[in-house]
Amino acid sequence: VEAWAKANGIKPENITLGEFGMIRQEYGNPYVMPAEYRAAYVRDVIARAEAHGFSWSVWSYGGAFGIVDAFAGDKAEPDVMDAIRSLH
Repeated sequence: VEAWAKANGIKPENITLGEFGMIRQEYGNPYVMPAEYRAAYVRDVIARAEAHGFSWSVWSYGGAFGIVDAFAGDKAEPDVMDAIRSLH
């Protein structure tokens, strides 16, 4: 993205890395991705975006990729939010 932006005269602050995340659990599937894997992925993507001067937004608040709510009102594990909070 950085090379494309430079080639096209796009300033880094005009680029948003949006809707990234790691699935917590698919609907109907009993397997839950370990929270530490999800937290590490989100932390690393945010760090890369910020290293290039890009803004970012995590997908999603709830559901399969939920960082706050899981399914049916269950709370997602706090690791991903803790990783985000630790950045600033």
